[in-house]
This record gives sequence, C-alpha cells and structure tokens, in this order.
Amino acid sequence: MKQIERGYLSQYEKKFQMFYLIILAALIVLLVVIYFYSRSVIRPIRYLSEVADKISMGELDTPIEIKAKGEVGVLADSIERMQTSVKTAIERLQKRRESK
Repeated sequence: MKQIERGYLSQYEKKFQMFYLIILAALIVLLVVIYFYSRSVIRPIRYLSEVADKISMGELDTPIEIKAKGEVGVLADSIERMQTSVKTAIERLQKRRESK
C-alpha cells in the first residue's frame, strides 16, 4: 500500500515540478517581452526629450527623426510644430528689427 502511495506522490511531485517549470518559463518570456516593449517606448521619448532640450537652447534646426504612431508619434509631431513656430517667430522678430 505504501508503494502505491509513494508512486502516486511521485507522479504528483513530477506534475507539480513541471507546472512550476512552465510557470517559470512563461515568466521569463513575459519579462523579455516587457523589456523590449518598454525599450521601444522609452527610447523615442528620451530622444524627443533631447530634441526639446536642444530646441530650448536655440538649436532650432535639430531634425526630429521619429516616424512613430500612437501617442509618441503625436508628441513628435507636436514638438516639430513647436519647433517650426518658434523658428518662424524668431525670423519675424529679426525682420522687424532689421526694418526699423
């Protein structure tokens, strides 16, 4: 009778170990996916932050080379419009000063 119980426990333990290995593998895959997805979001935002800093320092010809979609793309378009508006405003001010 004890051998049957040991055999049953052994099978149960093997299934339990297999379950834990599957969960561990799924967690590893999930972490890798999260890592690469977060990099794909963070990298363009960091780049846009650097571009915004350059624009604030007066480097108005800094190219914005992001062709992203979604919120990051909208942010890139907004920064590009801001850059163009600031550049145009500065050019207008310079023309006014030269005409006086």
